[in-house]
Amino acid sequence: MPHHAQNECKIFRDAQVPPCVLKPYQYDFINFLRSLLLGEHGAVVGENNTESSSSSLSKQSWEEILALESHAEARAGNPFANRLVFETIEFILKTCKLEGRFEPKVIDHVVGVWTINSFGANPPAGVKPGYARMATLLFPKLCLAAHNCIPNTHGVLKEDIKDGKPTYTMELIASLAIPEGGQIHTTYANVCEGTMERREVLQDHYFFSCVCKRCSDPTEFGTYFSSLKCQDCTSGFLLSENPLDNSASWTCTEKCEESRKDKKYSEFIPKINRIRKEVNAAEMEYRVEDCIEKYTEILETYKGKVLHPNHWLVIDTEFKLMLRIASYLTPTSRAKKEEQGELLRKLIELAQHCLRVADVIQPGLNSYRGELI
Repeated sequence: MPHHAQNECKIFRDAQVPPCVLKPYQYDFINFLRSLLLGEHGAVVGENNTESSSSSLSKQSWEEILALESHAEARAGNPFANRLVFETIEFILKTCKLEGRFEPKVIDHVVGVWTINSFGANPPAGVKPGYARMATLLFPKLCLAAHNCIPNTHGVLKEDIKDGKPTYTMELIASLAIPEGGQIHTTYANVCEGTMERREVLQDHYFFSCVCKRCSDPTEFGTYFSSLKCQDCTSGFLLSENPLDNSASWTCTEKCEESRKDKKYSEFIPKINRIRKEVNAAEMEYRVEDCIEKYTEILETYKGKVLHPNHWLVIDTEFKLMLRIASYLTPTSRAKKEEQGELLRKLIELAQHCLRVADVIQPGLNSYRGELI
């Protein structure tokens, strides 16, 4: 493991640091430590009193880390962020016996930079419950792209092996036409989730509140992507009066009598979470036929009755159902011809519906639309 040998190996050996098998998240501490060591490596001078190419690169990388945003003030008010900083300082200064070598304030900055700006390299199937990501990566130039809930770019992570070492690069590709001088946007949140869910992730993990045009529009550009069915009338749907305010009232689009009662999104969270659990449970079904049946039942129960037909949970379920049907309709499928025809029609119907919504909230060239098309 060249990266380990060149960086923290001697420190761990001298301090007798045990493997982090009991607390796997402590492997993040190694990223923080390696970043701090970049500052020291950058000060190493080679022969003839000139900087070596490796030390010059380390110095450049360290300067880039120092220049990145760490949201120190915002993180200071978050108990989870404070705990991470505290445990990192304990690990580096006490467990690794490096007191006096690194300042706590500098460690705090490094933790913030990695927390806010890093990217995950995950297994092909994604991170599963109980499993950690393969690697955590930092691309300083890519971090300069601003966030937007309708991004005009998307990132593609590429892995290569050089001299026996895995190396990663991230390509930022335009999803939409960007005019000369126009701002480049990426997204830090899952654009397939609703406004309240996206803003919660951005506030909790990136320490800022998004006020983009999509988040500011209660209907999310007419898709009603976060809207719930009003249970007090036959045709109305509930929308936030101000989606940028978590405590804002949710009222019926039909202005029905009952909708005048003060409803908050916090009242809907248990219901949303319950439906999410049902969708996740359906995904775990071993037999494809059972999975298709579960997804179909979920849609019959909630679509248009509890959730708007375009609600993000409905679209998410339809997208997953579409993929399951596609995997089931193979030349070796056990389905009868009549069933195949019915499922194929269903697949096309689901794809067309998801694509109509994606045209608005995920326009341009991206992998999600690619799967639908």
